[in-house]
Amino acid sequence: MLVTSLQLIGRRTLSHWRLLTAVVIGVLLAVTIMAGSVIYFDALRDLGLTRDLERQAPASLDILVESSASPVNPNQFAQQYDLVDPRLRSAMSRYTSDIYFGIRTDTFYYGGVASGNAVEGGREPPPNSDLRRVFFGAVRGLEERVNLVAGEWPGQRVVSGQAEPIIEVVVLEDAAAKFGLAPGVVVKAVPYWDDRFASVAVRVTGVIRPTDPGAIFWRVHDEGFGVRTTSFTFASFFVSEDVLVAGLGSYLPKMGAGYYWLLDTDIDRIHAVDVAPLQRSLASANTELKANADGYRQTTSLPEVLDRFGTRLFFNRLPMFVVLILIVLVVIYYVITIASLLIDAQRSEIGLMRSRGATSRQIVSVYAVEAVFLSVLALALGPLLALAGVGLIGVVPLFSGLNDGDLLPVRLTWSVYRMAGIGALLGLLALLIPSLRAARVGLLQYRQGSARPPRLPAFQRYYLDLALMGIVLFFFWQLSKQGSFIAVRLLGDVAVDQLVLAVPAMFLVAAGVVLLRIFPPAMDWLGRLLSSRWLSGIASPALVLGLWQMARNPAHHARLSLLLILTAGLGVFAASFGGTLERSFSERVHYESGSDIRVVGFSQLRRGGMVEPMSELRAVDGVAVASPVFRNTASITSQSSAGFVHVLGVDPNTFEEVAWSRPDFFSGSFADSLAAIDSFQESGILLPDDAQFISVRVQPTRRRADVALIARISDGQGRFFSLLLGTLAPTSSDQNAFPCSPGLQGEPIPWCRMGASISGAASYLNPGVPTPPLRLEAIGVTPLGRNRLIQPGAVDLDDVSVVTRSGQQVLLEDFSDASDWSVLTKVDEAFADTLEQAHNATGTAISGVARMAWSSGVAGNLRGVAPGRIQPPIPALVSSSLLDTGNYALGDVIDLTVLQDSFSVRIAGVVTYFPTLDPENGPFLVTDVRTLARATSVGRSVDGLVPNEAWLGLEQGVDRDAVMSGVRGVPLRIGGVIDRSAELEATAVDPLVSAGWRALLAIAFITVLVVSAIGFIVHAQVTFRARQTELALLRATGLSMRQLLALVTLEQLLVIGAGIAIGAFMGARLGATIMPYLGTSGAGIRIAPPMILEIDWGLVAVTFGLVGAVFAAVIGVILVSVYRMSVHRVLRLGER
Repeated sequence: MLVTSLQLIGRRTLSHWRLLTAVVIGVLLAVTIMAGSVIYFDALRDLGLTRDLERQAPASLDILVESSASPVNPNQFAQQYDLVDPRLRSAMSRYTSDIYFGIRTDTFYYGGVASGNAVEGGREPPPNSDLRRVFFGAVRGLEERVNLVAGEWPGQRVVSGQAEPIIEVVVLEDAAAKFGLAPGVVVKAVPYWDDRFASVAVRVTGVIRPTDPGAIFWRVHDEGFGVRTTSFTFASFFVSEDVLVAGLGSYLPKMGAGYYWLLDTDIDRIHAVDVAPLQRSLASANTELKANADGYRQTTSLPEVLDRFGTRLFFNRLPMFVVLILIVLVVIYYVITIASLLIDAQRSEIGLMRSRGATSRQIVSVYAVEAVFLSVLALALGPLLALAGVGLIGVVPLFSGLNDGDLLPVRLTWSVYRMAGIGALLGLLALLIPSLRAARVGLLQYRQGSARPPRLPAFQRYYLDLALMGIVLFFFWQLSKQGSFIAVRLLGDVAVDQLVLAVPAMFLVAAGVVLLRIFPPAMDWLGRLLSSRWLSGIASPALVLGLWQMARNPAHHARLSLLLILTAGLGVFAASFGGTLERSFSERVHYESGSDIRVVGFSQLRRGGMVEPMSELRAVDGVAVASPVFRNTASITSQSSAGFVHVLGVDPNTFEEVAWSRPDFFSGSFADSLAAIDSFQESGILLPDDAQFISVRVQPTRRRADVALIARISDGQGRFFSLLLGTLAPTSSDQNAFPCSPGLQGEPIPWCRMGASISGAASYLNPGVPTPPLRLEAIGVTPLGRNRLIQPGAVDLDDVSVVTRSGQQVLLEDFSDASDWSVLTKVDEAFADTLEQAHNATGTAISGVARMAWSSGVAGNLRGVAPGRIQPPIPALVSSSLLDTGNYALGDVIDLTVLQDSFSVRIAGVVTYFPTLDPENGPFLVTDVRTLARATSVGRSVDGLVPNEAWLGLEQGVDRDAVMSGVRGVPLRIGGVIDRSAELEATAVDPLVSAGWRALLAIAFITVLVVSAIGFIVHAQVTFRARQTELALLRATGLSMRQLLALVTLEQLLVIGAGIAIGAFMGARLGATIMPYLGTSGAGIRIAPPMILEIDWGLVAVTFGLVGAVFAAVIGVILVSVYRMSVHRVLRLGER
């Protein structure tokens, strides 16, 4: 009976093989995509992990473990070794290629060479040996990794000497050379602690040489034993493990030892699925051994690398999940649509079976057997197809960057089959649901349904579509409040809100079904309008009939319309994802790099003096523009607020030429924003180009030999220098050029012209010679020596002069008007400082003499005066977050301190983003680097603020490698060089970034193409067969063949056009709505700059162009079928 039933089901299934093939493709596609998603994500995880691990120095991924114990004896050794070694092996043996072990004693003083086997002397080390140290060590496997170049291997026991034990050892060749050791030599090792013996005699029996000095084995000795230190010169005395533990330890019971394990990490053994277990193993072993093993320490960068990878993986694959859910939704709905069409084509057959006595259960069982068979077939083939397909992605030229053109690393896991099972189950349900509905329809009901439009579906009758839209809107509201797909839990950890991830898919479905509710009334209204008195003469009857037909019986087109809405929505959404992310990845690199090449963390100091960084960098071949930049963090000292702000000083004249920006960063243009902060003006007193000396004629009010008079000058490179003119004794620093006698104590303090050579600005703190033009920026006092306090005082200033190389004295300032100068107020104490006309003892003003007075304070900043008026606050562009946190407004002044130098800025503009400055990292401000340097440097005692970055713009078509080599060859101390092109290339091939996205988007567009094409072909075939009688009746009632063909064409174009247009619109709006919530970097913070929606319309046009070509071909076949249709035969068949 069962066999007969199965045979009947099989023959019946084969009779509909064409339609069933489309169903099989749908179910298989669903299973393959869901299984492939797991395989693909696993492949991306493995590739991403491998890439992150390979970018690290191999030695940094190895694990160096250290433990210590005292005393050294067999019991203590066994206890310590058995505690640590098994735990390390259980945690890491799967991921390591080898584990090396060594033991090292405490350090001994080197006592020098002794005569014979007896060593004389006490515990103190001999003179001149304080930098020579020795220790005893044993490393397992040493003999296999060295060559014995002289002597022999030591014995396995300690020899008893006359006064102390004698230990036989071998030493490395380089240590033997440094210490003058050779086989047969006996030296003395003196413990630094009090012990049973005051020293140990060490007999060298052999000299060894490593067979491979660079082998990882030697890291136990070099890094673990600590012989790479530059503080001491070490000699390692190698003995066997037994001699060290049982022999030497028994003679020196207070001696301690360090135990060292080096775990050689094999990155080829670490897969993405191992990351979480490996992290747990490392953490648990570290926690457990720290608690139980003395002095336990674990040194490796592996946990940090794995943590960073896990964070990148977590945040970078979120957008991929969103697109994947949409793909699966479209495929599942495709299966439902095709299954419904298959059921519709068999409704007469189902009615006939019901009329012959078949029950609903029996009919459903027939379809259930078909559905189970198809689902099982898809479950068996889907994972295998996914495995092959994902693996071949790597060799496709378009995606070759994923794995250098090789097959992707793929494997079948239980997770793959679990996801495939979910896909098969969804396919099973998609096949069964239409059959459950159709099995309740008898032959009479079928006939009745054929003569009149079907009832509205349940979701429209009960307004479930509107309820679904309300739920989606609620989730959108929740997403807007949450600000991201990432939910922060109570304890602060982050998790993905799985339900919110489905919001885009739910939105497309809800929007589609709501629009399907609107579609029939819209067609009815349009039909009525075209059939009105005014338009009936213009509109074709075929057009009006078509509109009426779609309004009266929308069921024929609803399924296809929704399928097209979903596929078009997926296509445009995927195109917006692809275009937006591709642009975002590129702009993120541009934003973080700032310019073509950015040199960071450099110093003007180098051996031999000072260099001028910008001149050196501009001289590199291929560099078109070099713009100086200063970057640091400043503290806000305004009374109204406090906190920190990132400061970026730029040169407005050159910055626009090198920096990347985007129009939405600024309220106006980039040039206008830079012009708002272009505030640099030349200051100070210009010195003649041939000036050789500078001098000031002064008279202190009190003798102060511990107070120096300083002249601050700036040069043409924007550097600041301090010239020591003399002391307030008073004495001149250059007594040859400016002889000045301080006079006798108790006598009136004489006037003194003190001065110095301008070339004397070069010093340890001011290396290099100032380059013209030079300007006198300030004159002030500062304490000398270790004195950190300056006492109140005053000094009269008569004039400031320079002496040229020709010997001519040029007067710079005669102090006839003290108001031409301003007091430096870089510290709070300086607000009490003054500069006014000097008076004699009788109170009479002294013409041409100004008195500079200062109050007490702490050394560090210059207490003095500067020519010109007090500098106004520096105009700056500030971040909007700084305005919000400090309640500032345009024009407000903010007091700041950077590098202990105070200055003020005036808010001249507001920006949200600025290249290299991430608002997530805190508020920031941008100002003129030249004005900032002067404002902070003029009041310093020494040196000055100088740029610490250089932003380089390159010439077109230059060899970047050559430019990078030239930049690195510049004589600067450089902290790092950021090459934008290299960063872009790294992003393009990063499996978790751009490269991984391309394949997923290709899958999305292939799904759109396949689903749309097959869905329309099947729909056209089924609906044409179902409507043959209707079309024949229209032809018989008087419609011409041209009108009939026009009617069919119009219906198809309206359905296709409306579905694709609505879907494209909804996909674009969905992309614009969702993308801001996916703007999270691999580190889990909001990306800068924010994403801008970018739809790849070219890719959309190609995809839908192919779909349109299929649609046009199918419509053509339908029109040919209508044209060849025999009206009489169709009507006769309809009567039956």
